[in-house]
Amino acid sequence: YQLRQVGVVLETDSHRIQLSPTNVWRDWEVLLAETPLTDETIFLIEGGFLPGYDPDVSEEYSAWLSGVRGRIVSDLANAMLREIDRARTTANWRRAEHAARACLAVDPMNSKATSALAEMLALGGSATKAAELIATYKAEVGPDAQALSVSLKGVEHRIEGVSRQIIR
Repeated sequence: YQLRQVGVVLETDSHRIQLSPTNVWRDWEVLLAETPLTDETIFLIEGGFLPGYDPDVSEEYSAWLSGVRGRIVSDLANAMLREIDRARTTANWRRAEHAARACLAVDPMNSKATSALAEMLALGGSATKAAELIATYKAEVGPDAQALSVSLKGVEHRIEGVSRQIIR
Protein backbone atom coordinates (compact mmCIF):
# COMPACT_ATOMS: atom_id res chain seq x y z
CA TYR A 1 0.00 0.00 0.00
CA GLN A 2 2.71 2.49 1.00
CA LEU A 3 4.79 1.72 -2.08
CA ARG A 4 1.83 2.32 -4.37
CA GLN A 5 1.11 5.60 -2.58
CA VAL A 6 4.54 6.93 -3.61
CA GLY A 7 4.09 5.78 -7.20
CA VAL A 8 5.94 2.46 -7.25
CA VAL A 9 4.52 0.10 -9.86
CA LEU A 10 3.87 -3.36 -8.44
CA GLU A 11 2.95 -6.42 -10.43
CA THR A 12 0.81 -8.78 -8.39
CA ASP A 13 -1.00 -12.04 -8.70
CA SER A 14 -2.29 -14.55 -6.18
CA HIS A 15 1.23 -15.89 -5.50
CA ARG A 16 3.58 -12.93 -5.56
CA ILE A 17 4.23 -9.23 -5.46
CA GLN A 18 6.89 -8.04 -7.88
CA LEU A 19 8.56 -4.66 -8.36
CA SER A 20 8.86 -3.29 -11.85
CA PRO A 21 12.52 -3.33 -12.99
CA THR A 22 12.34 0.44 -13.54
CA ASN A 23 11.80 0.88 -9.78
CA VAL A 24 14.82 -1.16 -8.73
CA TRP A 25 18.17 0.44 -7.89
CA ARG A 26 21.14 -1.85 -7.32
CA ASP A 27 23.94 -0.06 -5.50
CA TRP A 28 26.65 -2.50 -6.61
CA GLU A 29 25.98 -1.66 -10.28
CA VAL A 30 26.69 2.00 -9.53
CA LEU A 31 29.90 1.03 -7.73
CA LEU A 32 31.08 -1.15 -10.59
CA ALA A 33 30.37 1.56 -13.17
CA GLU A 34 33.25 3.61 -11.73
CA THR A 35 36.48 3.31 -13.70
CA PRO A 36 38.84 3.22 -11.97
CA LEU A 37 37.18 2.29 -8.72
CA THR A 38 37.72 4.65 -5.83
CA ASP A 39 39.57 3.54 -2.71
CA GLU A 40 36.26 3.87 -0.85
CA THR A 41 34.57 1.46 -3.28
CA ILE A 42 37.36 -1.09 -2.86
CA PHE A 43 36.97 -0.71 0.91
CA LEU A 44 33.20 -1.33 0.60
CA ILE A 45 33.76 -4.43 -1.54
CA GLU A 46 36.23 -5.71 1.04
CA GLY A 47 33.28 -5.84 3.45
CA GLY A 48 31.71 -8.57 1.33
CA PHE A 49 28.37 -8.85 -0.42
CA LEU A 50 25.41 -9.18 1.93
CA PRO A 51 27.60 -10.59 4.72
CA GLY A 52 25.59 -12.48 7.29
CA TYR A 53 22.40 -12.25 5.23
CA ASP A 54 20.95 -15.73 5.08
CA PRO A 55 17.18 -15.52 5.55
CA ASP A 56 15.05 -18.61 5.95
CA VAL A 57 12.19 -17.41 3.76
CA SER A 58 11.63 -20.29 1.36
CA GLU A 59 13.56 -22.80 -0.69
CA GLU A 60 12.78 -20.85 -3.86
CA TYR A 61 14.04 -17.60 -2.35
CA SER A 62 17.22 -19.26 -1.11
CA ALA A 63 17.88 -20.69 -4.58
CA TRP A 64 17.23 -17.29 -6.18
CA LEU A 65 19.46 -15.49 -3.66
CA SER A 66 22.25 -18.00 -4.17
CA GLY A 67 22.17 -17.42 -7.93
CA VAL A 68 22.09 -13.63 -7.59
CA ARG A 69 24.85 -13.70 -4.98
CA GLY A 70 27.01 -15.87 -7.26
CA ARG A 71 26.63 -13.50 -10.22
CA ILE A 72 27.31 -10.40 -8.17
CA VAL A 73 30.29 -11.91 -6.37
CA SER A 74 31.72 -12.85 -9.76
CA ASP A 75 31.22 -9.28 -11.02
CA LEU A 76 32.83 -7.84 -7.87
CA ALA A 77 35.77 -10.25 -8.05
CA ASN A 78 36.34 -9.43 -11.73
CA ALA A 79 36.24 -5.71 -10.94
CA MET A 80 38.87 -6.26 -8.24
CA LEU A 81 41.07 -8.25 -10.64
CA ARG A 82 40.88 -5.34 -13.11
CA GLU A 83 41.90 -2.98 -10.30
CA ILE A 84 44.84 -5.22 -9.42
CA ASP A 85 46.01 -5.09 -13.05
CA ARG A 86 45.49 -1.31 -13.17
CA ALA A 87 47.46 -0.83 -9.93
CA ARG A 88 50.29 -3.06 -11.16
CA THR A 89 50.52 -1.00 -14.34
CA THR A 90 51.13 2.13 -12.28
CA ALA A 91 53.33 0.31 -9.71
CA ASN A 92 50.83 1.15 -6.96
CA TRP A 93 51.58 -1.93 -4.86
CA ARG A 94 49.55 -0.80 -1.85
CA ARG A 95 46.44 -0.41 -4.01
CA ALA A 96 47.07 -3.76 -5.72
CA GLU A 97 47.30 -5.41 -2.30
CA HIS A 98 44.11 -3.69 -1.14
CA ALA A 99 42.25 -4.80 -4.29
CA ALA A 100 43.55 -8.38 -3.88
CA ARG A 101 42.31 -8.44 -0.27
CA ALA A 102 38.92 -7.09 -1.39
CA CYS A 103 38.69 -9.76 -4.09
CA LEU A 104 39.49 -12.48 -1.56
CA ALA A 105 36.84 -11.06 0.80
CA VAL A 106 34.13 -11.81 -1.77
CA ASP A 107 35.81 -14.80 -3.46
CA PRO A 108 38.13 -16.46 -0.91
CA MET A 109 39.45 -19.11 -3.29
CA ASN A 110 40.29 -16.80 -6.20
CA SER A 111 43.67 -17.99 -7.42
CA LYS A 112 44.56 -14.77 -9.25
CA ALA A 113 43.86 -12.63 -6.20
CA THR A 114 45.79 -15.06 -4.00
CA SER A 115 48.75 -14.90 -6.37
CA ALA A 116 48.56 -11.10 -6.51
CA LEU A 117 48.37 -10.76 -2.73
CA ALA A 118 51.33 -13.09 -2.29
CA GLU A 119 53.32 -11.09 -4.80
CA MET A 120 52.44 -7.78 -3.11
CA LEU A 121 53.38 -9.19 0.30
CA ALA A 122 56.74 -10.29 -1.08
CA LEU A 123 57.35 -6.91 -2.71
CA GLY A 124 56.53 -5.29 0.62
CA GLY A 125 59.21 -7.35 2.36
CA SER A 126 57.01 -10.12 3.74
CA ALA A 127 58.27 -13.02 1.63
CA THR A 128 57.62 -15.47 4.45
CA LYS A 129 53.98 -14.38 4.72
CA ALA A 130 53.69 -14.62 0.94
CA ALA A 131 55.04 -18.17 0.92
CA GLU A 132 52.70 -19.11 3.80
CA LEU A 133 49.73 -17.68 1.90
CA ILE A 134 50.55 -19.80 -1.17
CA ALA A 135 51.08 -22.92 0.99
CA THR A 136 47.77 -22.36 2.80
CA TYR A 137 45.97 -21.82 -0.48
CA LYS A 138 47.40 -25.02 -1.95
CA ALA A 139 46.40 -26.96 1.17
CA GLU A 140 42.83 -25.60 1.00
CA VAL A 141 42.47 -26.31 -2.71
CA GLY A 142 43.81 -29.82 -2.22
CA PRO A 143 44.22 -32.09 -5.25
CA ASP A 144 43.02 -29.30 -7.56
CA ALA A 145 46.16 -27.33 -6.63
CA GLN A 146 48.04 -29.33 -9.26
CA ALA A 147 45.96 -27.67 -11.99
CA LEU A 148 46.74 -24.26 -10.52
CA SER A 149 50.37 -25.00 -9.81
CA VAL A 150 51.64 -23.48 -13.07
CA SER A 151 50.38 -19.97 -12.21
CA LEU A 152 51.32 -20.35 -8.56
CA LYS A 153 54.80 -21.59 -9.50
CA GLY A 154 55.39 -18.28 -11.27
CA VAL A 155 54.43 -16.38 -8.15
CA GLU A 156 56.53 -18.64 -5.96
CA HIS A 157 59.49 -18.04 -8.29
CA ARG A 158 58.97 -14.26 -8.07
CA ILE A 159 58.70 -14.51 -4.27
CA GLU A 160 62.02 -16.37 -4.16
CA GLY A 161 63.57 -13.68 -6.36
CA VAL A 162 62.27 -10.91 -4.12
CA SER A 163 63.53 -12.77 -1.06
CA ARG A 164 67.00 -12.99 -2.55
CA GLN A 165 66.98 -9.27 -3.34
CA ILE A 166 65.91 -8.43 0.23
CA ILE A 167 68.66 -10.59 1.72
CA ARG A 168 71.35 -8.83 -0.37
